[in-house]
Amino acid sequence: IDLLEVVSILGCNEPSACNYDETANVDNGSCTYPEAGYNCDGIPLEFVYHQSQLQAFYTFYSVTINHVDVDSSDWVGVFKDNVCVGALKWDTSLCNSGVCSVVASGDENSEGTTGYLIPGDIPSFKIFDASDNKYYDAVVTGNWTDQNGNSINGNWNNGGLIFADNLQNMILGCTDVNACNYNDIA
Repeated sequence: IDLLEVVSILGCNEPSACNYDETANVDNGSCTYPEAGYNCDGIPLEFVYHQSQLQAFYTFYSVTINHVDVDSSDWVGVFKDNVCVGALKWDTSLCNSGVCSVVASGDENSEGTTGYLIPGDIPSFKIFDASDNKYYDAVVTGNWTDQNGNSINGNWNNGGLIFADNLQNMILGCTDVNACNYNDIA
């Protein structure tokens, strides 16, 4: 009679866990899972994207929600239609002189970048407020400029360096100061 020796390999054997070990055959209770609303890398789920080798960089001197600077745990995402093409946790202490740039990836004609930006596209933006777990559509205030300060329209081009004064959440409301429903932050 031949006896087969079974070797126990301890680890996380739950495929949905962040630390899944496909070689583990005995669950040792070590499985970890992402925080609700985030992936295992700590990225908000709507801001997950595949980085392309075709890139432009959008720099904002400030990012605000309701005219208040975002916190270091908040995120900025770049989109083409509903496809996220770039994202950055907006921790200005980690950026160049407190000014951050978010990458905007282009379509490389590869599976991971289908639907990404192509020359001439103008991306849209979202802000993720981590403290409220809420996404905001965002708009640029001020002018788009290139690295020399020349006015441009914000079009994506590979290798582009695009600057804007502020990115803020859209605040809908009446902007007519004479109206009874005037909203001074709209």
